[in-house]
Amino acid sequence: MIKNFLTKLLLFLTILSLILILYKRHEVLSIYNFNNLYFLIPTFLFILALTSMYMPKILKFYFSYLILAFLLAVYSIEIIYFNQNFKSQEKKKFEFFKENNLDSRERSELYANILLKKLNETLTVPPQNFLYENYPIFPLSGISKIKTIMCNESGYFNDYISDRYGFNNNDKIYDKKNIDSVFIGDSFLHGACVNNKDNLISNLKSTTFFKEKNILNLGYGGNGSLLNLATLKEYFPNSKNVKYVFWIYYEGNDLEELNNEISNKILIKYLNNTKFSQDLKNKQKEINKYVTDVLKKNTERGDEKDLPVINTLVSILGLDRVRNLFYSKFITDNKYKKNIELVKIFEDIVFETKKHVSDYKAQLIFVYIPSNFKSEGKRYYKNILNIIKKNNIKYLDLTNDNFIKDENMYPKYGAHFNQNGYKVLSKKISLFMRGN
Repeated sequence: MIKNFLTKLLLFLTILSLILILYKRHEVLSIYNFNNLYFLIPTFLFILALTSMYMPKILKFYFSYLILAFLLAVYSIEIIYFNQNFKSQEKKKFEFFKENNLDSRERSELYANILLKKLNETLTVPPQNFLYENYPIFPLSGISKIKTIMCNESGYFNDYISDRYGFNNNDKIYDKKNIDSVFIGDSFLHGACVNNKDNLISNLKSTTFFKEKNILNLGYGGNGSLLNLATLKEYFPNSKNVKYVFWIYYEGNDLEELNNEISNKILIKYLNNTKFSQDLKNKQKEINKYVTDVLKKNTERGDEKDLPVINTLVSILGLDRVRNLFYSKFITDNKYKKNIELVKIFEDIVFETKKHVSDYKAQLIFVYIPSNFKSEGKRYYKNILNIIKKNNIKYLDLTNDNFIKDENMYPKYGAHFNQNGYKVLSKKISLFMRGN
């Protein structure tokens, strides 16, 4: 019995490790360079399983309990860190909101109320939600012309009335003769998590450089570089005499998001085929339907989040937090092996983005926003900026600005800027443009 138990345990671990490695290889959730040496783990476990069949009985007994004790220890550490990183923060946030009579509801509660009362409202659904879906089109925006609720980091949910294509703009922007600037980016551009009057675009309109100029916001939460390129190609206002295209790049997760995006068969076509288009401007009814479907599915499975539950489970089984802890203690930057393939793809996207912008005689401006926490993206800082310089793109690098470390730039519990943060960011961009 002990013999069978040990052998079966080792074979189980062999198969599990192999599945996790193959999954990580094709559905990567980090920007570590994949290393084929990882396959040594299941190989070693399989050899150990075969060897265990010939071990003395007493050795099998102790070896079985040693493995179980090790697994119990490492997975306990993994779960503890998982809870600390996610649940404890959410709990503190919830308690803080309750104590201060602020809105402590979950987004899923809001959506349940919308359905119950049949309100003409909806929630934001980041395009990255469609990475693992199989719809005939890949939506790059939200539901059109409806009150859209975004997020809560300061004790209230911000919202906006979406435009005809599902973005956060006054719909009249499309009726203007000229549009001076187009912005692409993620949640920092989309408007998370402040009222519309306090977001980046609204603040820009009150600055000297952008005052009385028409600005089109094509940003959406969770967008990485490939989603930005796709959005630009689908929704760029070709006939509006655009002067500038601003790319808001966030160090904290943009490369990680790109690593997820490149596995999608539709999205990758925007990079590999310069003429590819889904003609999304003429498919808004379909987009509205598919976005609603995904929102309902996420709510029904209790996963009103940006990524499917399976990714979180794989993350825990793969001991992501334990490995990150190990790397942070024992792996120096000199030993860190970067994902050079991903860097090359980013460079291709930069080239294609600049080409698309230049074709319409506009100028691309790259705005680099550093993260205020330790992230893998920081390791790629020089790679990203070198690519921008290599392509002769004007850029605003905010890495060395003190404002990113200023606690007054962020809400007590949140990763995005507060009203003050967006205001300072808008001034930085305006001053940069005035000096160029």
